[in-house]
Amino acid sequence: MLKLSVNHKRAISTTLTMLDELLVCIEKWVNGHQYQSILYEEKNDLSPSQRKALKKQLCVLRDYLYKIKEDLEIEKTRQSAINDIWSRVNAFRENIMELEAKHMKKYGQLSQETQEYMNGIATKLLFELDRILEIIKM
Repeated sequence: MLKLSVNHKRAISTTLTMLDELLVCIEKWVNGHQYQSILYEEKNDLSPSQRKALKKQLCVLRDYLYKIKEDLEIEKTRQSAINDIWSRVNAFRENIMELEAKHMKKYGQLSQETQEYMNGIATKLLFELDRILEIIKM
């Protein structure tokens, strides 16, 4: 068995977990994943031959990850939906705050009407994001 310190193991585990997350994202595309929303749309333009080749490559990488996991005795990380939502919403709040007029002025002057509109948008979006946080606390 290979000997690693706790810190080495943590660093390796973090990197390989992020790689595994990347493989999950690629697998979604390979399986036809394609979201469409109001301002965001995904275009899954993978050809059938690309999908087939990617599936094969995902298997190769996962086999390798499994071997490394066993060799180094790395434990699986479980991602909680609640923790993921909480961290993403909290991190994104700052982006919404950047819509406030005082921050938008760095791109040029805004009329009073536009300032009020932008402040209203930011306030409403932050309120609705906070509602998501309240829901996951239930």
